[in-house]
Amino acid sequence: MDLILGLVLAGIVFLMANGLFKLLNRPKIIRIDPEQRPNTALLVIDMQTDFTKNHDKASKHSAFELINSLAMEKQRTGVAVIEIRHVFVALHEKLFMRMTAGGAGVEGSPGIDRDDALSFQADQLFTKHQMDSFSVPAFESYLDQHKIGHLYITGQEANACIQATANGALARGYEITLVDEGILSADQHKWQKNRENLLLKGARIQ
Repeated sequence: MDLILGLVLAGIVFLMANGLFKLLNRPKIIRIDPEQRPNTALLVIDMQTDFTKNHDKASKHSAFELINSLAMEKQRTGVAVIEIRHVFVALHEKLFMRMTAGGAGVEGSPGIDRDDALSFQADQLFTKHQMDSFSVPAFESYLDQHKIGHLYITGQEANACIQATANGALARGYEITLVDEGILSADQHKWQKNRENLLLKGARIQ
């Protein structure tokens, strides 16, 4: 009993320390000047087999169809298509995902790569380890270098990485458009509330 309690307490301390580390080391938020960012990009977030398999077939088919069509349309007009994928690397996250989701999203998982239903070739790929895509400095640098100030957002999961990235973009002064039919959610009721909050903060919806 004492051993179990000790392990539980050790786990809690580890999680608290990890959370504090992330808090202290998160990227500094620097607001952009929209007038200096006339360009647009399409984001396709976490559309990896390990994650898309959790959504129903009808929703996936509709989302993939729209994202593929939108990606080709944007690229024809010179708009960058940026693909972002998530990989769990923290020890506690990998243990949790192995215990609860068969290792989905963990390094080495056969389903870590993009879902085969994506038919386009992205202009740029970034790998993140946190929900917010802005946790990747190279992603923010790319947007800066290409003078991108408007983001069309698609992908999954609506109430996690989509929401976090949208909030990260709004906090930095980006204009964002949520491509609603191209966003997958496991909880539509929750997404409706989160989407409304994003709209109140200045997001647009398509």
